[in-house]
Amino acid sequence: MSSRKKKYDTKRLQQIISQLSGEIDTDADEIFPAYIIKGEGHLWCYSPSAKTMVRILRGSKAFLLNEPSNKNEQAMVFVPYEIVDIDMDELEEIGYN
Repeated sequence: MSSRKKKYDTKRLQQIISQLSGEIDTDADEIFPAYIIKGEGHLWCYSPSAKTMVRILRGSKAFLLNEPSNKNEQAMVFVPYEIVDIDMDELEEIGYN
């Protein structure tokens, strides 16, 4: 068996899910800003967990799971019910909405 290392922090994902459900923990390190996927229609993104392309609705709220180290890399984001890789120029920060 090969050990696969996740490219995101599972604790951060749990905090984001709690934040979405309205259960903000007072012991949480931080609250994560929301992003929106720019444009209209659909966008095809790679899902590392499904190992395939998935269709994401533009205009959806997204949360960063990791920040890319340079501009050529894609960010891994949590769009409700999916974890996908997406270019940072497709995202617009909307803050703590």
